[in-house]
Amino acid sequence: MKALILVAFEFPPLNSGGSHRPFRLAKNFVKCGFEVIVITPEPQAHNRHSLEHSYSSDIYHFKELRTPLNSTTRFDRIKNSHYFNIVGTEGSRWRNHVFNAILQIQQKSTVAAVIVTIPPFSLARLAVQIKERFNLPVILDMRDAWSQWSIAPYASYLHYRATLREEYSTLKKLDAIVLTSKKTLDDLLTIHPALKTKKMLVVHNAFEDLPSDLPATIHLERATLERPLTIGYVGSFYYTPYQRSLIFNPWWRKKPYQWFQYIPRQEDWLYRSPHYFFKSLSVLFERLPEYKSLIRVDFAGEVPVWLRSMAAEFGLEEIVNFKGPVPHSESLEFQKSVDILLITSSKVINGADYSIAGKTFEYLSMFKPILGFVCDGAQSDLLSATKIAVMCRPDDSEFSSEVIKDIVSNGCKLKPDIPEILKYHIKETTRAYVDLINELTDGSQIIKNRALEDVELASR
Repeated sequence: MKALILVAFEFPPLNSGGSHRPFRLAKNFVKCGFEVIVITPEPQAHNRHSLEHSYSSDIYHFKELRTPLNSTTRFDRIKNSHYFNIVGTEGSRWRNHVFNAILQIQQKSTVAAVIVTIPPFSLARLAVQIKERFNLPVILDMRDAWSQWSIAPYASYLHYRATLREEYSTLKKLDAIVLTSKKTLDDLLTIHPALKTKKMLVVHNAFEDLPSDLPATIHLERATLERPLTIGYVGSFYYTPYQRSLIFNPWWRKKPYQWFQYIPRQEDWLYRSPHYFFKSLSVLFERLPEYKSLIRVDFAGEVPVWLRSMAAEFGLEEIVNFKGPVPHSESLEFQKSVDILLITSSKVINGADYSIAGKTFEYLSMFKPILGFVCDGAQSDLLSATKIAVMCRPDDSEFSSEVIKDIVSNGCKLKPDIPEILKYHIKETTRAYVDLINELTDGSQIIKNRALEDVELASR
């Protein structure tokens, strides 16, 4: 049995959006016959994030090497500045500890390949250094787009060009690049057409657990005063009013040091927030005030100040409940308890959004209706293909309010496309990854997908 090393800056017990994908991959690589060793920082390195205190890796049969992470110096804080660095210092502060961990592993095991998952994007440079130092096949797992991630402007056009150069120079040196949506792959090849010669693969995020019986039809009853419709949302929104203002404000409304900011494309993250969902509810309640007693909205996750203010802006304080951050296990129970699950997406002006929120895949596994306030792009395409969502139009509040009214008054009946949904089961997505690893190792590590073949997903 050969070893597969997974280098993950975010990993449980860290409870963050970026920790779930590597965790699921690690568990299922074990089932595929690998000895899996995860290299990750000690939990205290993530002191700003919540931890899953019940987490234990003992039952999952992969190994962990928890390493220190060098503290940031005053010089590091300057280098981390938006204006003096195009990537953070996480990779350089962690590099020697990762190298020592790999040396320890090589003393006991024969390593088939190394997977480095990003962000943070500074780990891409670390991935190249691992390949050059140890002469091992290295796969870069990109959970997000890099240069095209437009949540805030670049400090200048020169910073953007430097990021493009860094992105290309690192990606071209690695053995394979894995991305999480076809749109992300298309965007990457548009800006770096020379990468078409590289081995690139789309491996979506995934879910693990399913109901014992997959329903051919999902039926939601109409709401009543005794049982109002409960709409639930889990996680963060990746939106702040300040960052949005930096994208859309003209230069003359910014501070002098912001005049040279640059964005490769306008991406409106207000659409990722519940703003347009709240607006549609407001339109509905203005027309039919009695419906306010038939709807409840629950949020599980961080509660930024702007979120409470946004609910108040639309007069929704009495129907919106903020549960705050919850452990992942409690998050799953929360999703099971609500009637319909809300999903949103950002809007790319004159384009299509590449991102598919990780929570989408857990939503799919619940086999209950999804309320989609999504714009054109990968998120919308997935919801349409799986046929498990009721689709609204963020830019048409009248239409969306009618959709919500109909759900409240009549319930809804959906016929999910089960084979399409099962494509996103972790066993299927891991299978694609295993095939890639086998290909990169020239057949020297032929993994029998016995664990995968034991489960005939399509027959469910």
